[in-house]
Amino acid sequence: MKGHIMTKKFTLASIMTALTLVCLFGCAYIPTGRIALLALTSMCMLVTVSECGVRYAWIQYAATSLLALLLIPAKGQVMLFIGLIGYYPILKLHIESIGKMWLEWFVKIMYFNALLIVAFFLLKYVILNYINLSTIMDFVFANLAIVVVVSEIVFVIYDYLLSFFAKYYRLVISKRIR
Repeated sequence: MKGHIMTKKFTLASIMTALTLVCLFGCAYIPTGRIALLALTSMCMLVTVSECGVRYAWIQYAATSLLALLLIPAKGQVMLFIGLIGYYPILKLHIESIGKMWLEWFVKIMYFNALLIVAFFLLKYVILNYINLSTIMDFVFANLAIVVVVSEIVFVIYDYLLSFFAKYYRLVISKRIR
């Protein structure tokens, strides 16, 4: 019986991996709706976390990340998936187990700010050494405080929508599927 359950979980995680890759392919080839498609990748991860558990979600994240690096030409979206969106639903589950909402939000915002700092240094000292995006990056670096605040607002909205979808999935979709 245990093998049957593991097979079902592995199958669902594999299906979610495929759906995540389809969304990432869409980001590469569809000119509009990239943000929505990236958000859908998080939803696929949430389904795996909810139905299969954290272990299978990490397997899905690793498989999707590797396959996306190998198969998808739009590396910017792949890097966004690998760097934040892909594993955030798993991390969010752990953060929200703290139990104190103010502390959970503090940890989430500090985590996101740490990612912004890493992204800043990667952009400034690694990526921009090889790509000439000077006018766009000059604007970003000149208005860094605004970019950080807007990024944090977008992150909070993303987190809220992820929570909303997780609750809706748990209360409505999951019950209808079963």
